[in-house]
Amino acid sequence: MEQKRTDGMRRMNGFILRAAFLTLTLISFSSPGWSATTEATLLTVDNVRFTTADFLTWWENIRDADMEPPETLQPYIDWILLYREAEKMGLYDDQAFLKKVSTFHKARSLMQLKNEEVDQRISITDEDIMRYYAENYVPVWVLNIIHFPDEDKAAAAYRTLKSGEITAEQLQEILPEDGGSAAQNVVRQRPNSTHAEWLEIIRPMEVGDYSAPVPWKGNLVVLHLLERIEENGKEADLYREEIRHRLWKQRQGQYTLELLEKLKEKYRVEIDREAVDEVDLADLAGQYGDRPVVTTSIGNISQSDLAAMLRKEVQFRKTSGFGEDGGFDLKNYVLNGIVSQTLTSHEALERHYERQPPYDKIYEYYVRHRLIKALEAHVFEPEVKIGPEDVATYYQRHLDEFTAPETVTLGIIEGNEKELKALWADIVAGGDDFMVLAQINAPHGVEPVVEMAVEQLEPEIAEVVSGLAPGDVSRVVAVKDKFVLVQLQKRTRAVTAPKEKAAARIIADLRSQRLEEIRNKYLLQLRAAADIQVQEKTWRKLREEIKGNDAETK
Repeated sequence: MEQKRTDGMRRMNGFILRAAFLTLTLISFSSPGWSATTEATLLTVDNVRFTTADFLTWWENIRDADMEPPETLQPYIDWILLYREAEKMGLYDDQAFLKKVSTFHKARSLMQLKNEEVDQRISITDEDIMRYYAENYVPVWVLNIIHFPDEDKAAAAYRTLKSGEITAEQLQEILPEDGGSAAQNVVRQRPNSTHAEWLEIIRPMEVGDYSAPVPWKGNLVVLHLLERIEENGKEADLYREEIRHRLWKQRQGQYTLELLEKLKEKYRVEIDREAVDEVDLADLAGQYGDRPVVTTSIGNISQSDLAAMLRKEVQFRKTSGFGEDGGFDLKNYVLNGIVSQTLTSHEALERHYERQPPYDKIYEYYVRHRLIKALEAHVFEPEVKIGPEDVATYYQRHLDEFTAPETVTLGIIEGNEKELKALWADIVAGGDDFMVLAQINAPHGVEPVVEMAVEQLEPEIAEVVSGLAPGDVSRVVAVKDKFVLVQLQKRTRAVTAPKEKAAARIIADLRSQRLEEIRNKYLLQLRAAADIQVQEKTWRKLREEIKGNDAETK
């Protein structure tokens, strides 16, 4: 019964999604566009009106940074023709299309829900920031932490410190075995960085006080309050953005929990703890049935669902290097995650943000974009045929694309002609090492060794280098307005990748080219069959406005 209910929910969700797409189709063909009637008509396609706002929705979704608007409306018209053709073909039922749009819609709807129920509710004032600062950042306690190896020595030292018989400095001079401290270190502590147990000890202390011994990291310590630094307005400004971020995260968590509690009540969530306990963490591969661990008014979560999610989480933690944590309740962590995701996903879809601005325009664009992808998959891609002979022909015609150029590593010394001739004579006579001289003569911070493709060398240097073997030094070479000595240190010959290694890239390139050819032929037919009327004056004005706005934002 429960399985039928779950399957029914899935079918209903699919029906709702297809109904939403159908509504989009009816609106786009029967109404004067999505925009208000005050928006200028940019063009009509078969008497369907598209406005400047419609174009801007398309443009904002396809543009890259620093991209100028097209010279003509042709790219936008082609996009319209393609998605309309996909609609006529009924590609709303294409499974790849449905999956892509569903995933996108769920993610964006969740973002809208979070923004509406959580982020928009958050307001952080200067008073909030100062209150948080006063409660969590001040006072600053300067503490000397005095370490002792055992409880008896700590207790004895505490008594002498408290009575004034000895100071912390004097205690440091005594060996630990004779009752002295094992170590002392001075730290600055704020309330927000201090353990709760220590806070109870430190808050009532006066400057100069010693605390009774407290356990810490396997031994005993006595806390000596050296200084208390109170509120500081200038310091508060330094932490303003950090505090704002902390308060934002706190309230984000608070409002998220409030939303989840509201949804649990709305969808009548009940957890069967006995059924949850039956799912054994030590036997997640066992056979679990449809017994619900959670029941809601919108569907149930079964023992098998919980076991499957637990297996995924266990595997994730294992591969991600999470250590064992005996205090961590993995089962409840996963269960709460499933419940939260189920409720928020359903609620987000129920609110139909796709019918509300600003998401409505984004959703409209994405649906049409994915329809075009479905059209390409159904109509264009089956016509693309690439055989071994195509790969071989492309490879032979484009060998340079698959060839790494010849490169050389050169040592270079620059100078005047006379000095370089003298250096050359010393080098060939064996008196001086070329690279030692190169380092000495190089400008500060400049490495006298370069590695580059032979085709990128100055012609004069390339000609000289062509006759050198590794280790050889050229004669003085005149290059434009300077003179250089060159030593060839290494030569790497040009290497052409074999056809087998280049095949994947060749197939991808040919596929892209042929898809473009097929697409263009198809568009020629669609353009010829459509009645397209462009308002050129409106288009020129809109294009200039876009360019002007872009210039202002740079």
